[in-house]
Amino acid sequence: MMHPARQAYERGMSLDEIPTDYNYDMPAGSAGIAPEKASAILSQFERKRMAANIAVPTDDGRGATETADVAMEDAPEDEQADHEEEFYTNGSPELLHARQEIARYSLPRAKRRIAFEKQEASIPLRTHVKFRKQIKEQLQGFELQGSQTAGDRNVSMTRISPNGEVVAAGNWGGSIKLIEIPSLKEKMTLRGHISRIGGISWFPGATLPECNVSPNTVNLASGGAEGQVNLWSLSQDTPLSTLEGHGQRVVRVEFHPSGRYLATASDDTTWRLWDVETTTELLLQEGHSRGVFTVSYNTDGSLLASGGMDSIGRIWDLSRSTGLTGVPTATEY
Repeated sequence: MMHPARQAYERGMSLDEIPTDYNYDMPAGSAGIAPEKASAILSQFERKRMAANIAVPTDDGRGATETADVAMEDAPEDEQADHEEEFYTNGSPELLHARQEIARYSLPRAKRRIAFEKQEASIPLRTHVKFRKQIKEQLQGFELQGSQTAGDRNVSMTRISPNGEVVAAGNWGGSIKLIEIPSLKEKMTLRGHISRIGGISWFPGATLPECNVSPNTVNLASGGAEGQVNLWSLSQDTPLSTLEGHGQRVVRVEFHPSGRYLATASDDTTWRLWDVETTTELLLQEGHSRGVFTVSYNTDGSLLASGGMDSIGRIWDLSRSTGLTGVPTATEY
């Protein structure tokens, strides 16, 4: 096939009649141009060729070489609105009731917290500094008291009980060992997961005599890499109940300060809220583009913070007494 330039030379064609040739070869680095620079030039030519082939109808004199940005500007408003439209799904009556209960629980505690913070703000700064120095001195005296093997495989999660006398240690094998403090004697092994333990949370007030939490009721929650969440008592080594719903690994579990609800975070990009008593799923919350790695409540129990592998943290208002669920207003940082 004869090159267009050769055809023009032999046939006497004018410059305007010469067709555009996109089948060209760039010289390699050995010919004087670095391969990186040659690749960049080729990419630029390719983008220009694709832009020239985009037919953009205009009525203001702009040519057909306008890029796709012009097409987006001229797109119908309805199509643009589809990309920004928020959607909501109807929430269950159980979720509405849970929101109301969370509001009733958190509001008086928030009032007490604010009053305490106002009182604390009146304390001179030098008093705060002196107190922190005392804590630092105490921490410098810490030393290793003992160690204990907590499984045949790597230990993935540990949590100390509210009374400070038991530590729950989960491992990659799927078991959880309850170890006494300070003797480090193995008290019990909880078996119910088949893969790595991702999260452990003690029930608020568990193991504390003044809280009257029976060892035969829920004292502990755990999540596993198989996607299940187990609720445990301290009187048997098998789960009291299992919460199923997550499609991938459960990374963290956290009891609400009231003890009535449990939040779970998973690699399936969602976190969920469960009713501990009925073991029902109240809320499936999306909002992260990648796996949710952690969840945590504030002390009042009205807010929940979630952090994901998408490098985004969100703050969720749990006490919104509305019959709708979806994507609540979130604070990103």
